[in-house]
Parts: sequence; structure tokens; C-alpha cells
Amino acid sequence: MNKNFGKLENDKLEYAPDVLVLSDRVVANPSAATYISAGWFPIDESAPEDPPPVGSHYEADGWEISEQTIVKKWKTVQDSHSKTRRSLSKRKLYNIFNEMGKWEQVQQFMELNGVWMDFTLATTLDDDDPLVLAASQALQGILDISAEQMQSILDRAVAD
Repeated sequence: MNKNFGKLENDKLEYAPDVLVLSDRVVANPSAATYISAGWFPIDESAPEDPPPVGSHYEADGWEISEQTIVKKWKTVQDSHSKTRRSLSKRKLYNIFNEMGKWEQVQQFMELNGVWMDFTLATTLDDDDPLVLAASQALQGILDISAEQMQSILDRAVAD
């Protein structure tokens, strides 16, 4: 199955096969041009570039054809547990991770992902900031901690 090309059948996405059977030949590893000429459309599954409004998130909402491309549709959904924005203390985050013996891993993660300067220069870190959300999810796996443990860290790091 080739997940880069597809067709819409009754609003359902059907992915293209890896091998195309055409009227006059069988094509293994078809080119993009061959898929398109056989009636398959390129697929764009990219999420919206702008972050969702505070207290909401994006969810997939089907497919549509736009400019000869199958595009994933997205809708904004209110979070059921929407909370108010909280500012996090960088000093508290440092102290918590340092006490856990994990600060060096956190710093290395930020350096490798090009966000160390963002962290260093930030005057505030809000717990609903897309960068903070993405980093906290990634750090859960890197630091081998649960979502509940990460939430507890963020709760303890709220600025006074």
C-alpha cells in the first residue's frame, strides 16, 4: 500500500497499491506521474500550522479533494477539561528535574531540538504553549515518566 496516493470512495480514503495493474502492463514501484495518470491523487495529511485556540485541539474530520490533492480536513474541538493558562517557573522546573537527576537529559533534549535558546530567553513559559506541550510529551518518553508524573511536575512548577 502506498500512503502517498489515494482515491476517495464515498468520503472514505482508499490508499493506492504498491503495484499498479494498468490495462496494458503491470507497474512495480510506480512514479508519482504514473499514479496520477492512473487516477490516484496525492495525499496531504498535514495538520494546521497555527496552534488551536486555548482550551481546544484539532481532530481529523474526513477528507476532501482540493486542487487535485486529497487533503485531510480538521475541526477545532473544545477540550473537555479546559483549564486556565498557568505560567511555569523556569527555576522550579530546573529544581524539580535536577532533584530527579534528569536535568542534564532535559537540557540535552532542548539543545538537540533547537529550543534551548527559546527556553533560556523566555520570560514566561505557559503550560498551554504548543512548545511546552510538545516538549513535555517528548520528555515523558525520554525520561521514562508517565503522563501523570509529567503533569505533577508541571503542577509543582507553576510560578508564584
